[in-house]
Amino acid sequence: MKKFIFYTIIILTALGLQSCNKFLDVNPRQNVKQDILFSTEDGYKSAINGVYIRVASSTLYGRNMTMYTPELLMRSWILPSDVTNTRYRLSNWDFDYSAIDDHMNSIWLYYYNSIAQINNVLDAISDPVPQFQHNNDKLIKGEALGLRAFLHLDVLRFWGPSPIEAEGSSKAIPYVTEFTKDPNKLLSKTWSEVISEIEKDLNQAEALLKDIDPVITLSNDELNRPGNGVVGDDWHYYRQNRFNYYAVLATKARFYNWIGNKAKAIEYAKMVVDNNSRFSLTRESDYVNNLSANMIFYSENIFAIHNPNHQNIIQDIFKGKDATIYQTRARVNELYESGVSSMDIRRVNRYWNEATYQNSLVINHFLKFTGNDDISAKNMVPLIRSAEMYLILVENTPLEEANTWFNLFRNARSMDASLDNSLTDDLARDARLEKEYRKEFFGEGQFFFYAKKRGITVITWPSHFELPDGVASYELPRPMSQTDFE
Repeated sequence: MKKFIFYTIIILTALGLQSCNKFLDVNPRQNVKQDILFSTEDGYKSAINGVYIRVASSTLYGRNMTMYTPELLMRSWILPSDVTNTRYRLSNWDFDYSAIDDHMNSIWLYYYNSIAQINNVLDAISDPVPQFQHNNDKLIKGEALGLRAFLHLDVLRFWGPSPIEAEGSSKAIPYVTEFTKDPNKLLSKTWSEVISEIEKDLNQAEALLKDIDPVITLSNDELNRPGNGVVGDDWHYYRQNRFNYYAVLATKARFYNWIGNKAKAIEYAKMVVDNNSRFSLTRESDYVNNLSANMIFYSENIFAIHNPNHQNIIQDIFKGKDATIYQTRARVNELYESGVSSMDIRRVNRYWNEATYQNSLVINHFLKFTGNDDISAKNMVPLIRSAEMYLILVENTPLEEANTWFNLFRNARSMDASLDNSLTDDLARDARLEKEYRKEFFGEGQFFFYAKKRGITVITWPSHFELPDGVASYELPRPMSQTDFE
């Protein structure tokens, strides 16, 4: 078993770099050596691009760790009738099933293989051979450190202890900072150690990027027009969706909110929101006046993954009469409080479309990632949006200020004005946040993490469901490969 883990974790970075760089076409992918890969600046660019390719796969954010696994755990979709089905088992928090362990194991290994690729880049860039242009060595290093922290944070949030129960000495997850074959580097660290490592990586990433990231000085319009002569290096185009400076700030806000550091969570959320001209909240007018408006609220995306093959990845779960993941119109109307906020832009002709097929089969399709006849899909999945920053501020600021932040958010979503100043006490605030996290991040997986952070043990929509004993703390069973190893 240990040999299997080692083999998986240390797969050469080059294997994930398909179509990233011309030199891969003249060297068999299996035999690309590190000294070749990292002999040029383009090699480093290809290596970091390879990480994005990997995390955008169906095993991670392209499907399993956004619209699939965490949403099934929150029972967001209609349950299949087959009790042996993986979707049924996940929706009922039944992990005593070999297919579930296989499913979780593949996700775990993909995370740590992606982290191994990042560490390979960081190990090499500490003593680079080529001369970098346009501060690209700092950009790559800052981006890689930020990504390493981001991925470890998601592993911690998914498999680690609940923040409300974690103690400094609690066993957490492995935090791997080297491209290594040493088995001791793959052992779990304590909660305190992991928190310290995440904070260290994010601090270093922020320091590296804060003065040189093109996303700070160039507008989205400039970054989205290749060949305009404004951007010094073509590799900088579309940087607003890579793990840039603002992605570091937003991840720090998420991280501090996760561990309960309210002051820091507020500080970093405001640093992102104060730059609201770049990451402005999507409004109804964006759909009326902007032909490129889309379901994923593109203007809010601080960090997102892109996969040109994404429509094929999600074909079987979201499209056509054979779609396996959907929800009923009645339940959607209940969730989005249609009786109160009938014009909520997340519901009205946006995320959902009911279709009738042969034999009177009715399916209410989820459109966020597939688009519709008027709005095309961008083949992107948001991983951090500015909406989360607003909700972090609603959660952590004093009630009067929290109402101000919520009203800004409420207006952008065209919810009813009667909700203004509705956060009358902490219970009302908690109830509203639970509703908004569920509605806002439907299909993105973030409601699972909110529920875990808050210790929510009873799911009330679409029907009453109490988390089973043994997993009510949200400490999900680790893959058998890791538990056997440790």
